[in-house]
Amino acid sequence: MTGRVIRWSGILCLLMGLPAALAACSAERTPEDTVRQYIQAVYSRNYAAAYPLISTADKHYKSQADYLRENTSFAGTTLELATQLASYITSENPRTEFHGDRATVILNLKLPAGNDPKLATLLLEFEEERIDTLPDAERHRITQALADMHQRGELPVIAGEERFELVKESDGWKLFLNWRGAVQVRFVGEVKMGLPWEFEPIQNEVRAPPGETLRTAFRAKNLSDTPISAKARHIILPADDYLEVIQCFCFIQQTLDPGEEIEMPLFFRVKWDAPPDLQAIEVRYEFYPLEHFKQEWGR
Repeated sequence: MTGRVIRWSGILCLLMGLPAALAACSAERTPEDTVRQYIQAVYSRNYAAAYPLISTADKHYKSQADYLRENTSFAGTTLELATQLASYITSENPRTEFHGDRATVILNLKLPAGNDPKLATLLLEFEEERIDTLPDAERHRITQALADMHQRGELPVIAGEERFELVKESDGWKLFLNWRGAVQVRFVGEVKMGLPWEFEPIQNEVRAPPGETLRTAFRAKNLSDTPISAKARHIILPADDYLEVIQCFCFIQQTLDPGEEIEMPLFFRVKWDAPPDLQAIEVRYEFYPLEHFKQEWGR
C-alpha cells in the first residue's frame, strides 16, 4: 500500500492576502517536507505524484514512463481511499543531518496497516474493480468508518524508523534513491521448437532495489494463420536464490488466435537478502509449443 499528494500551494496563493501568499508560496520546502510528501505518494500508490520528488541523478536511470510501468498505481475511488489512509501517516522525532547539498532524514513513522484484517476487509482487499463499482452510500460508509477509527485511535498501524537520503537541486530537495546502484534485472525472450510467435520483453532491463515489488511485461504475437497454444519457462542466471517471481504468464499456458498480439505482465522482486555486491540478474523466458513443453519445467 502507498499514498498520494494534493498540491494546495496554488489554491493558497489565490485565497490568501498577497503579502502572506508571497511569503508562504516562496518558502523553501525542507528535506522533511519532501520526505513526508514522498511517503504519502508512495503509500497511496500515486506514483505520478512521487516521480517529481525523485532526484535528477536517479531519473537518468529510470524514465517516468518506465517508473509508472514498473509501479502499479491506484486510480479512482481506490486512490481516494488510499489517499485518505495516507493522510493518517504520522512521523515523530525527525532528525536531519546536512552535508552540503545533501541531507539525511531519519523519521519514526507510523503508517496505517493496510494488510491488517480489520482494514483489508473494510477496504475490500483494495480490489479496484470491486471498489469502483460500489454505490455512493457504501463509499461514504467506508470513508466515515476510516475517519472514525482514526479519531478513536483504533486504526491498526505499523511503526518503524526509516532513513532517507536527499539532494538539493535548483527546484528544491529531492529523494536520492540510488537507482544507479540497484540490481540490473535483464530480460530475454526466445521462442523454441519452431513456435511461430514474436516474443520479446517490453523492457530489456529494470533497475530493482532489493525488496521492491516491480512490474514489467512481455509482448507476444501469433504470426501463423491458426490458433496456437504455448507455455513458457523461465531461467534465472546466475541462480534464482535472490529473485522471486511473484506473478507470471509462465505459470499457465497461453493461446493466441491468428495475428493476435498480447502484453503479458510479470511481477517480481529482488530479495532483501541479496548480497550487496550483486550487480545483475538475467531472467530468460523460453516459449515452447504446448506439445513440446516438459512438465518438470513448470514445477
